[in-house]
Amino acid sequence: MVVMDENDLIWPVAPLTVVSMASSLTQKCTVIDCRSFLSFNSAHIRGALNVHCPPILKRRLHRGSSTLDCLLTSPESKRRLAEAETLILYEDRTQDWNELEKDNTMRIIFMLLRRERIDKNLYFIKGGFERFSTSYPSMCYFAKPNVAAPATPSPLGLKLKSKDSKRTYSPRYDTECKDCE
Repeated sequence: MVVMDENDLIWPVAPLTVVSMASSLTQKCTVIDCRSFLSFNSAHIRGALNVHCPPILKRRLHRGSSTLDCLLTSPESKRRLAEAETLILYEDRTQDWNELEKDNTMRIIFMLLRRERIDKNLYFIKGGFERFSTSYPSMCYFAKPNVAAPATPSPLGLKLKSKDSKRTYSPRYDTECKDCE
């Protein structure tokens, strides 16, 4: 447990506990990915919301001129946050809450929840996504690597030319190759 103030608590949880909490029917739990949009799109815990805070918004939030609604980009994420009793935050490999930087997205979410007096049970995954995905890869989404599509031959056996490429038609790709008959 990490005590920030007398009434402000955030608890570290192990991946197994996250699995139990997320699958519990009695507890409305929302998992929040605090990593960048790019990291979230390449891999994340299934069902997690991505809430990332870009640098310009961090400055506004620290000045007190912005709210939690600014971080939540869709009506769906606003609804899920409002309905949740428990929030589980994670980044790449967080071990200790007290070692997080002041402008860390998890800290900012925590600060905004307290500032706006939104009362939720708060947890962070000890070891972050790295530890969770190693322990429970089946509960994670991993984007397939983007591989280039193989060159397709012209159906009419024509030489293919493009402005950006000097590639020409090769008879070995011809579907009516004499060697294949």
